[in-house]
Amino acid sequence: MVLNSFRKRAMSLKVPLIFSAHSTVQFNLNRFAIKAVPKTLATITLMVALALNTSLLVGCTTASDQLSTKLKLNEPVSRSYITSLGALETAIGQSLVKYPLRIHNLEAGVIETDFVTGKNRFQPAHQPSSFSSGYRYRLIVHIVKGTLDEQAAYNVQIVKKIEILRDFFSDPEPIPSDGLEEQALLYRIERELAIRDLVKKSLDWKNQKALKEFKDQN
Repeated sequence: MVLNSFRKRAMSLKVPLIFSAHSTVQFNLNRFAIKAVPKTLATITLMVALALNTSLLVGCTTASDQLSTKLKLNEPVSRSYITSLGALETAIGQSLVKYPLRIHNLEAGVIETDFVTGKNRFQPAHQPSSFSSGYRYRLIVHIVKGTLDEQAAYNVQIVKKIEILRDFFSDPEPIPSDGLEEQALLYRIERELAIRDLVKKSLDWKNQKALKEFKDQN
């Protein structure tokens, strides 16, 4: 209940979602030292907003710059996270909750959506987009275990396979992605992990405080 309530508040915060698809900057909120443990849900929400906005300042680009950048065909967009596999799986699940899944094999580290069509197609926040009826795509997520800063970490790679069906007789035409949706999903995963981490810190603090009060009374 606490995590769901906090997630709703954090999700309502307005944060820029324009990233450089070719940026090599790695975002990791675990590197932000949080010395004061929050006492209220509102404080935790504010801390997440400040941490996320601070990290985003490094990798953001203008919308006009991003629109001129295209990935290569089937080129992945990736980010590494220092976290546990269970926490990462939960964060990815929350980030993909609105997508129809075709493959969900966590043992193999592969998640693949079904074709995304119609009104479910990604709409950039900075500009309206019009799609042809034959425009569709699938998202393929790969989870690779590794190390980052000498700590166990996981690299999440997202490939957006776009194709356009011109007619019933022609083969689908593949086109490259601009990387925006992939970056937005990686950001959501980061946000879910940050929320989970701060809520855990808050609950640990409350438990330690309650234990101390119990010992003082006895």
